[in-house]
Amino acid sequence: MLVADGGAGGTYATITDAISASVSGDRIIITPKPAGAVYSENLTITNKSLQFLTATEGTYWKLTGNITFNPAAAGMNLTVSGAHITSGYIATSISSPAGTRTKVTIIGCKLTSGYIDFALNNYDLNVAADSLMNGYVYLRYGKVLGNYINVGTLVAHGISVGNDPIGTNEVFQIVGNKILATTYSASATYGIYYGSSNQFFNISNNYIDGGGQNQNSMYIASTKSSSANSNYILNNTIEHSSTNSWAVYIGSHTSYNYIMNNAIENNGTGVYGIGSNILTNSDVLAYNYIETSNTPFGAINNDGTNFSGVSITVNNNTGAILTGLSIDGGSADLQYSDLDLSRNDAGCFGGSLSRANYVGTTNTTTQVTFFSAPRRILNGQTIDISAEGFDR
Repeated sequence: MLVADGGAGGTYATITDAISASVSGDRIIITPKPAGAVYSENLTITNKSLQFLTATEGTYWKLTGNITFNPAAAGMNLTVSGAHITSGYIATSISSPAGTRTKVTIIGCKLTSGYIDFALNNYDLNVAADSLMNGYVYLRYGKVLGNYINVGTLVAHGISVGNDPIGTNEVFQIVGNKILATTYSASATYGIYYGSSNQFFNISNNYIDGGGQNQNSMYIASTKSSSANSNYILNNTIEHSSTNSWAVYIGSHTSYNYIMNNAIENNGTGVYGIGSNILTNSDVLAYNYIETSNTPFGAINNDGTNFSGVSITVNNNTGAILTGLSIDGGSADLQYSDLDLSRNDAGCFGGSLSRANYVGTTNTTTQVTFFSAPRRILNGQTIDISAEGFDR
């Protein structure tokens, strides 16, 4: 179904008209208006699975208004690609009906002043290659990959993961994002907040700048109680300036937490490195580099491979480490090797999930959003490789 300005050539004049005429499974292809003009309408989808795509590859279609997806049945799908929402959010106001999860994919979009929020039951939210200029991403299940998230003036976490009711042994992926949560005058503004006890997590290769006043850049409030898998905080670059707070704080230890190959540049006084509420043997802390000399580690077992009081300089645009011992200073284990097969660089450009995979991707185009392969293959072992992407 085609939408164009004024309904030219027999197309629909508004996106709302196209939604009304559509059937579940349709693709609504939207022609960007001349001179960057916007479609001014609120879109509500309740009883159909739909895709909203740009008609012009490499060009956003612009919308002033909200996109609300309130599915009437389990297993519905929504895809939004190539949208520039100048003012408005993409969200739901209800839990999806129980059964097959409702899948929501937001890819290659820009929100100037708005958020993405599907932090209710039975959603599978995949947010990839999006730019939120004054907003946040809230969810309970899914993936958050290669986004730019600037909390701006909002009192909110950059990424917040709530507790999904369905327990699985799957791994929640938060990978390759740039997160600015630097509203220091506001409390309760973590860069990443993780509060799910029903999935494991992999928080890797993110560049996080700050948390709110007296708040941590990354806060792990809950973890899954199971030996079936582990949780990973790997190769993140964190610039932390909030006083009386930690760059990374682990508040739950019900499964193993691996905190490795992270580079933390602490600016200011009264800022701390990696901490925990209790000393536990269920956390592995290794090859982390922390600039501060103010309590670099708290209630965490330091295996001797971690360094504090080191000088680190960071590219403030990308999060790449420019100078410091962390370059070629991550784990020498081959499973953590960089893309060029050299030793791991601690920080967000190290390892196979390097943020380099996400920097410079062209929005609105066909792309692979996540690729998973074993870091180490043993003789006789089955090779399990999977990938996710979107082809418009």
